[in-house]
Amino acid sequence: MPDAQGTNGEGGVLGIAVSPTFTTDKYVFIYHTASRGNQLVRARLVDGALSGWTTLLGGVPRNRYHNGGRLRFSPDGRYLFVSTGDAQNGSYGQNLDTNAGKILRIFPDGSIPPDNPFPGKAIWSYGHRNVQGLDFDSQGRLWASEFGNNSLDEVNLIQRGGNYGWPGCEGTEGYCDDSLPPKRTWPTSAGGPSGLRIVNDYLFVATTRGQRMYRLRIDGAANLVDQQVYLQEAFGRLRTIEVDRDGDFWLTTTWDLDEEVGNDRVLHVDVEYPPA
Repeated sequence: MPDAQGTNGEGGVLGIAVSPTFTTDKYVFIYHTASRGNQLVRARLVDGALSGWTTLLGGVPRNRYHNGGRLRFSPDGRYLFVSTGDAQNGSYGQNLDTNAGKILRIFPDGSIPPDNPFPGKAIWSYGHRNVQGLDFDSQGRLWASEFGNNSLDEVNLIQRGGNYGWPGCEGTEGYCDDSLPPKRTWPTSAGGPSGLRIVNDYLFVATTRGQRMYRLRIDGAANLVDQQVYLQEAFGRLRTIEVDRDGDFWLTTTWDLDEEVGNDRVLHVDVEYPPA
């Protein structure tokens, strides 16, 4: 990755998404830490190599931790959503003059949609600490998983222009009167929610500190019910979860706290679906 930098923490190459029209444009989108801050870049995959690097969004505040970085295209492919962290500065969450601590919505060329909630800004929602999971359900609603601080992690149903409370509100604790409540919380000891995917309106979350994968059903009232736990302590800390065309899961481990180099893995998990 040209210009990519680590932070001896949570910086580096953070998010990746393939263009919805990849068969014709060959575009790959990558969010990463650079010397000037976190940024979104685009390249073309031609003959097995990436080239034509273009910065679409730059200057997002960076720090050792809380850099966010999940990318997800809207179901219609028109918009690209980008999660950012608060760069260890909680006040950024409520500051609409910075892209840190936000979920952003842009066009695939990096321009800002005119119907975004704050004119001229990429911000779609705010008051976030460190969102690392994004996905859409069957009704086109955006969901996000978010790291808490000392007490509660959360999953949120994201609304246009919504305020999710950080730093005053963590989960359901603190001053939360002016913010949207989470749809699910876990104690931080059982969470660390990172990657998030939705399959047939079941929401799956890969967790780091919790070392497990949660499954929750989205009911008719947009609540998360019927929680199940999978892979608990079977593979350690889990970071990313993706779904392939066959409906199987791909997960990554993230043993970033054990001081052992080179022991992370990519896991392929076969998923069995009930008969139609």
